[in-house]
Amino acid sequence: MKKKQIVLIAGGTGGHVIPAVNFGNYLIDQGYICHILIDGRGYKYVNNFNGKVIKILSTHFGYNIIKNIKFFILMPIGFLQSIFYLLKIRPSVGIAFGSYASFNPLLVFIFFRYLGLSSVFLHEQNSVIGKVNNFFGFFVNKIFLNFNKTQNIKKRYLHKCFSLGMPLNHNIAYVYRNKKNIDN
Repeated sequence: MKKKQIVLIAGGTGGHVIPAVNFGNYLIDQGYICHILIDGRGYKYVNNFNGKVIKILSTHFGYNIIKNIKFFILMPIGFLQSIFYLLKIRPSVGIAFGSYASFNPLLVFIFFRYLGLSSVFLHEQNSVIGKVNNFFGFFVNKIFLNFNKTQNIKKRYLHKCFSLGMPLNHNIAYVYRNKKNIDN
């Protein structure tokens, strides 16, 4: 049986990337093949990821002319990179952990979903849903939340929402539990 290919999408800050890395490592330990698509800012947080790391270009719309020019140059390149890597990997599942860096890969994944090639999920770590996750909420299979009462979720998405909490580093938790049991 062919192993499932799963792609995690994150970027920007450690608040988005670290939960993706922790969940990815858990999936790898369960026997899945896992990749993470990451932007340049988030790249510094993937040192502990046991799967394949793929860096794509991404930026957000800025408040000055230089950032806006950069946005209009880098976003199409990041979109083409997303198409290239996702066609190459052919994942059956995509899970986005938010940030502007997940926008382009999510566009490609939504297209894959409507072709019946993959399922798409969102994970929101914050108590207020981010703009990208809120934008794509209509198109995804499910939205996983860190908090029971995440704010600003559109009412029409509530039937897709499930509170799961933050993906933790399962290896550290396992070592800590064993050490505590030995000490008792």
